[in-house]
Amino acid sequence: GGDNAIYGHSLIPEPAFVWDPPANSDGADVQVWLDGAEIGDTTIDPIGFRCFSGTAWTDFPAAGGMPSGTQRLAFLRDQGGEETEVIVQRAIPASERQWWVVTTARSRRSTSESDHWRFLVKPVTWEDGRPVAGITLVRKAQMDQLRDETNALQRLRGLSETAFVDPTIAKNETPILAVHFQELRDAIRQAADVIGEDMASWAWTDPVLTPNQTVIRAIHLQELHDALEGLYPANEVTLVRTGAVYDTIQGAVAQAISGDTIVAAAGTYAGDVTIEVAGLTINGANVGVHPAVGTNRDEPVGARGDETVITGTIHPLAKNITLDGLKFVHNTDQNITAHAGATDVDGFTIQNCIFDWTLSGWPGYTTGHLELYGNYTNFMFQFNRLVVDSDSAAMFLRSDGDNGDYDGLTCQYNYISSYYEAILWGAGRSLDDGAIKGNEISGDLGLGLTDLGACTFNIGHAGNLEFSDNEIHHVWHTVGQLGIDGGKIVNNTWRDMAPYDKDPDPGEDPYLGSACIQLWGGQWATTVSTDVEITGNTFIYNTDVNDSGRPMAGIRLLPKKDGTTATIDPTTIHIHWNDFINLGSNPNSLAVRNEADTNKALDATHNWWDTIIEDEIAHVIQAPANITPYLLSPRASSFVDDSWAGTAAGTALPVTQTIPDSAGTDPAHTEARTAVMGTTGFDTLEAALANALPGETIYVAAGMHSPVSTVWTLDQSLTPRLVWSAGGSRSDRGRSAHRPR
Repeated sequence: GGDNAIYGHSLIPEPAFVWDPPANSDGADVQVWLDGAEIGDTTIDPIGFRCFSGTAWTDFPAAGGMPSGTQRLAFLRDQGGEETEVIVQRAIPASERQWWVVTTARSRRSTSESDHWRFLVKPVTWEDGRPVAGITLVRKAQMDQLRDETNALQRLRGLSETAFVDPTIAKNETPILAVHFQELRDAIRQAADVIGEDMASWAWTDPVLTPNQTVIRAIHLQELHDALEGLYPANEVTLVRTGAVYDTIQGAVAQAISGDTIVAAAGTYAGDVTIEVAGLTINGANVGVHPAVGTNRDEPVGARGDETVITGTIHPLAKNITLDGLKFVHNTDQNITAHAGATDVDGFTIQNCIFDWTLSGWPGYTTGHLELYGNYTNFMFQFNRLVVDSDSAAMFLRSDGDNGDYDGLTCQYNYISSYYEAILWGAGRSLDDGAIKGNEISGDLGLGLTDLGACTFNIGHAGNLEFSDNEIHHVWHTVGQLGIDGGKIVNNTWRDMAPYDKDPDPGEDPYLGSACIQLWGGQWATTVSTDVEITGNTFIYNTDVNDSGRPMAGIRLLPKKDGTTATIDPTTIHIHWNDFINLGSNPNSLAVRNEADTNKALDATHNWWDTIIEDEIAHVIQAPANITPYLLSPRASSFVDDSWAGTAAGTALPVTQTIPDSAGTDPAHTEARTAVMGTTGFDTLEAALANALPGETIYVAAGMHSPVSTVWTLDQSLTPRLVWSAGGSRSDRGRSAHRPR
C-alpha cells in the first residue's frame, strides 16, 4: 500500500511480503495478515516470512495473541524506525480463498477507519489475462512487461524510450511507487500525442497519483494495459526514416518527405490515401514478391504471405511514387485514381501488386479501377496480377486537353485477365515510346468458355509502340485495338481465341469486329496506323472455342470511317515471319483481314499460312497482298531477325507474287528455292555466301539446295552455324545459316 512494494507468490515453497519504507514515508504503517484457516492450519508457523527493514532482512516474529484464524506476519516501523504496535485486523472469512490483507494508515486508526486491499497469493500474471481489481497481485513481471511494451510503443512512434526512475525492478526488493505508474502514463500520453489522440479526456481511476497516499491497485495496472492496447496500431505502418509507426497509411504519408519509404504490414486498410510527396515508396507485406511474371522466364512467381489489403482509393499526385507488394480489392470507387487536372505524376510505378476485382457494382464503361488523370510519363506497371470481372476498363488512362501524357508507358510481365478492356487510352494525345511486353493475357475468369473476357488493349494514338512477347489465350472478340504510327507487334502468341458469339444483324459486319489484333484506321479520331512491323508472331485460334461457329481474323486492318479520306496504306504494314496455324472450322475465318486501301497490296511475305497451296493461301488473306516467298513449314524462332523484318515490300526478292482480289484469277506461281540476306535475295546459297559480310545473317528457304562449294571453308570468317527450324507436320524444313558474331 501507499508507495510500498507489493509482491507475492505461491505459498509453496516460500511466500513473501516485502516492505521497504520510502524516504518520505511520513510515518506510513503497514500490517500484513494471512488467513491460516483457509489453508487448513490455524497455527501456521510463520518462519520463512521475512521483513526488509530498509537495511537488512529480519525474520517475522512468531505469532501470538492474534484472533483465531489469523497470524501476525510483520512488525511495523514508523519514520523514526521504532516499532509500533500491530493494529488488530479480523481474519478474512474462511469461506474465501487464500488472501493477504494489507492495511495502510498515516497513523494508528481503528479497523473501521482503515483501508484494506486483497491480493491473491498466487496472482494471475499479465499473460494470463486481465488483472482483476481487488484480487490480483501486482508483480515484477507485470511491471517489466508494461515498461517493455510502453518503450516498444515509444520506438514505434519514433520517440525516445523513457528513462524510468528504477531501470531495473528487482524481485522482492523494489517498491512499486506512484512515480512508476506516472512515468508509464506520461510515456503512453506522449505516444498518443504523436497520432493526435487526446489522452486528456481519458478517465483514470485516480487522475493524480500522490506519493505516500495513493494505494497502487490492480485497476491502475489494468488501465495502463488498456491504454497501451488502445494505442498500438491495429495496422502497423512504419515510416522507415524515423521508425515511427501509424495506424493508417495516410498518417505515415502526412509525416513523410521526398525519398521516404513507408512499410505497411499485413492487414486491411480502409480509407483514402492522398500522396503529394515526390519520390515516396509504399511497400506492402509482399514487397518484391512477384504474384505473376508473364512470359518472363528469368523471374519466378514468389510465395506470398499475408497481404497488405487496400480497400480504399489511392490518389497519386506527385512524381516518382512507387507502390510495391500491395493487394487491392473491390470498392465502390476506383482503387487508384488522381482527379488532379494538370498534375504531373511522372515516374509512377506499380509492381508486385494484386488487383482482385470480382464483385458486381462497377463504375461503368467510361471509368476504370485504375483511372489516371494528369501526366504520367514513364508509367511502369510490372509483375502484377490484374483480375477484373467487370463491365468497365481495368485501367483507364485519361487524356484531356493538355493533360494525359503517358509517353514511355511500360506494361510488362503481368498476368492480366479482364472481362472488358484491360487498358483504355483516352486518345486525346499520342502515347509515344510505350511498351506492352511479356504479359500473359487471358480472358478466362472461371466463367466457362462461353463467357470469356475481352482483355482489350484499346490505344487509339500511339507512336513507336512495342507490343511484344505476350502470350494471349482464351480471349473473346479481340485483344488489341491499336492506332500505331511507327512501332512493332512482334513475337506474340495468340491461341484459343473466341469470336463475337452472336449472329449479325442484316447488313452488319459478319465478323462483328472479331480479330486477334486490330489496327485503327482513323475511326473515332484515332491514329491512321502506318509503318508497323508485325513479325515473329504465332496465331493459333479456333473459332469453336466458345461454340459460336462465328468467323474470326488473325490480323485486321480497320477501314476509314464516315467518308474521311484517311485510311491505312497496306504497303506500310509489314507482316513477315509469322505463323498462322489452325484458323478454325469456319470457312470465312481469315489470317489477315485487309479493310484498308484496296488499291494497294499488303506487304505479307515470308509467313506460314497453314498450307502451301496457293489458292488456299489466297482464301485466308483479304486481297490484294504480296505473299511470296512464303514459308513451306512453320518458322523457328531463329528465323526472327528484327533488323531484316522491317524491309520494304518487294525489295529485290527473287519471286514476288501478288494475290488478286476475289474478282480476279490466281496466276500461276513458280516456286523458287531462295536465300535471303538483308534486303537482297539470291537463287542459291552459294551466291548469298559470296556476297556476305561479317555479322550478316542468311535466311535459307525450305527445299533442296545444291551442296556449297569450297568457298565456304576458304574464308575462316565465314564458318557457318546452322540452326534448323522446329518444323511441323510437313516434311519441309527451313534452315537458317548464321555468321559468327
